[in-house]
Amino acid sequence: MIEKEIFDKISNLRQPIKCNKFLGAITIEVIKKFLKKEGFNVSERDSFIKGVPNEIDLMILKENVTPIFSSYYNPEDILAIFEIKFRGSFGASDIEHIKKMFENVRGVNPKIECIYLTIYENQRYKHRINKTNVYGEIFELFKPSTNMNSAIKKGVFYDSASGDWEKLVKYIKDLR
Repeated sequence: MIEKEIFDKISNLRQPIKCNKFLGAITIEVIKKFLKKEGFNVSERDSFIKGVPNEIDLMILKENVTPIFSSYYNPEDILAIFEIKFRGSFGASDIEHIKKMFENVRGVNPKIECIYLTIYENQRYKHRINKTNVYGEIFELFKPSTNMNSAIKKGVFYDSASGDWEKLVKYIKDLR
């Protein structure tokens, strides 16, 4: 199961460091590696789009695209952008931030697909990102009905794998 492989890779890399910024960076880098394995042209982590005032976690680029400069891209060269989280939303401010970023991206090119990808999201969390509060595609690799640590202790975390990785890959392939 690819979701388990992704989760385990991130978990192993973050040990023994307990730093949210590091966890976010590692999560994005692992997702980037797995997307490249699928054959996608992927940007560097924390890139920018001309005309968008937001840093973008990761982007799927059209074939043979080169940046304007380093990690700075023309809007017409991008198929999709990602907001990537390990633990999902941290509250209402995350929802507003992601919503605004997706609006900013669509403002420079409405053809760019906006994707929210989280490794794990507690399905009962009231500030969970979903299609009713953020206009974009939502993919959650694990969907436990409790917090991650509790699900792991109970031995049910891996059972909550969603199959969303395969759906995500198909979704991106259909954009080409």
